[in-house]
Amino acid sequence: MRGIVIIILLIGVLLILSSCTSENPQTVQETSETSTPVTSTKVTETVLLDPCKNVKCGDKQVCSEGKCVCSTNYKDCQGECISASKCCTSKDCSADKKCENSECVDANLCDYLQHWDNAQNKCICNAKTKWCVDQEKCIPYDKCCGVKDCNLEGGLITRVCRKTEFTPSLCIGDDSSTHCINIKTNRVTKFKFGNSTRDVIVDQIFAGGIINLKLEGRTPFKVPPKTKLQILDDVWVRVDDVTTSGGNCKEDQN
Repeated sequence: MRGIVIIILLIGVLLILSSCTSENPQTVQETSETSTPVTSTKVTETVLLDPCKNVKCGDKQVCSEGKCVCSTNYKDCQGECISASKCCTSKDCSADKKCENSECVDANLCDYLQHWDNAQNKCICNAKTKWCVDQEKCIPYDKCCGVKDCNLEGGLITRVCRKTEFTPSLCIGDDSSTHCINIKTNRVTKFKFGNSTRDVIVDQIFAGGIINLKLEGRTPFKVPPKTKLQILDDVWVRVDDVTTSGGNCKEDQN
């Protein structure tokens, strides 16, 4: 009887151990499923480099974004920084001035179709033009100068030469309108300004198409080509072009 009791107790212990062994794996599995993984984060620091750190600029220059530029109140003139009030080329000067040593000085203005020659110290005709004694000016090479160009040497004079004329196209306007007209030199032309009309005279054409303009009510002034020039509070003037007419032979009507 005692032996039977011991056997029953052993069986009970084995059952308890078996139950515990089957539950432990499930418990471990559940623990692994609900655990939070550990991650690592790498922080990178960005350092901005100064583009002007190793840049050395010249006189009157400062560094900007790694490049040397002229300082305030200075401007670039063929790679050199000069005062903004100085001229770099003659384009920085008025029509009757030229740039010498960064200063605007009086220019040696020549007549139309001429240029200044330093060697001869005078104005000479441009290329493809010639000096016309009869008309006292340079004219295109293919234009006649006088009757000798239109008649056979030693023969009868039956043809005459039409004088070569240079005519500027002058435009005058304001905020509301613009009037353009071809003006013969040394002839009075009337232009309307608002409610008034004034006399305008072009008395001379210089090299490059610069004109000397006489406007009623003010002193004569020079107007460069293709440039708007303010002449009154709300009025401007511009020379668009200079056209050539005449210079051809025609039958003598006399």
